[in-house]
Amino acid sequence: MGLPITLVALLISIEPLIDMGRTALNVNDSMVAGTITSQLMHQADKSIFDK
Repeated sequence: MGLPITLVALLISIEPLIDMGRTALNVNDSMVAGTITSQLMHQADKSIFDK
């Protein structure tokens, strides 16, 4: 691709950190979507949320 080796090395070292942030955001969004859906369908056990 014509990129300098130092730039490629920098990008390779930073990519895992970006990927971890992306994964954490996806997991958080999935948990929020499940919680909202269960509350809208009146299937959420409110005593667990109150603890």
